[in-house]
Amino acid sequence: MNEILLMISGLVFVICLMIGFAYLIKRFGLSESSNFLNPHSPKNLKILEQLPVDTRRKLILVQAGKRNHLIMLGTQSETLIDSDVTLETKPKTEKGKANARKKA
Repeated sequence: MNEILLMISGLVFVICLMIGFAYLIKRFGLSESSNFLNPHSPKNLKILEQLPVDTRRKLILVQAGKRNHLIMLGTQSETLIDSDVTLETKPKTEKGKANARKKA
């Protein structure tokens, strides 16, 4: 009985260590950054949007520096559709005006 208790406590200890290391890795950003020595360096690559086209392909809008690229990803290929995409911003409406229009 004593051996089983010792084995279970060792298992719980190892699981707690794994959870602790996973938390530290996520907390310090070591899993997201490829630059291990300087994790606070500026990141110039971002995925802005993803849109599934069908079950095998999806469109991805990627920001690289100041330029935006539209890429089609498939199971066997990648296609650059546009290399300088400009983003449209929607004008913000005030809530009061929007609610007044809905009531009228």
